[in-house]
Amino acid sequence: MRFERKFIVAESLRGDLRSFLSINSFKKEYPSREITSIYYDSDDFEKFHESEEGVQNRIKIRLRFYNSEIEKIKLEKKIKSSEIGTKEYINLDNFKKDYLYLDLTDHKNKKVIKIPKTIENIYIPALIVKYSRDYYTNQDKSIRITYDYKLVFSNIYNRKSQRIIPFYIPGSFSVIEIKYNNILVQPAIIGLISDKFNLNISR
Repeated sequence: MRFERKFIVAESLRGDLRSFLSINSFKKEYPSREITSIYYDSDDFEKFHESEEGVQNRIKIRLRFYNSEIEKIKLEKKIKSSEIGTKEYINLDNFKKDYLYLDLTDHKNKKVIKIPKTIENIYIPALIVKYSRDYYTNQDKSIRITYDYKLVFSNIYNRKSQRIIPFYIPGSFSVIEIKYNNILVQPAIIGLISDKFNLNISR
């Protein structure tokens, strides 16, 4: 269980933000990774509207893998209660007979993966998001900051085909998320980032 605060940041501020985190004693925790997430939603985009409307208790359903490690793909439910986030993992073996092929081949690697066609007979693969992520922590590791950049997006579902090929649209922004465990002490870095770059907490 952890508390999360998120900011939408102009892509042009990437260098300034990295310098700012360094000045405030945040260091990279480990090497940057490329993240690929596939989000599931209903036909009427129930999950999207819950997020946009700020529903306090909501669930995201997504597949995720890091770099090119498609063999380590995981299906997870990200459960949000107000500002508290937790995760549950679902066994992909449950969907062996109900899947689509998702072709993620790029100039580096040939990648075709099987993904569930539906989750709970309601949710279908609706969106794929790819981005690079940097990980930062403070000195006592009580606060983690993730910084996502080079975002691209694609609608992926096609009812007429078992094979899906994404067509990406680049994003014009980055995302910074601050994660911490103590509800009684909001990290000072939240206010510092907000004031320095004139940002508002977002979703």
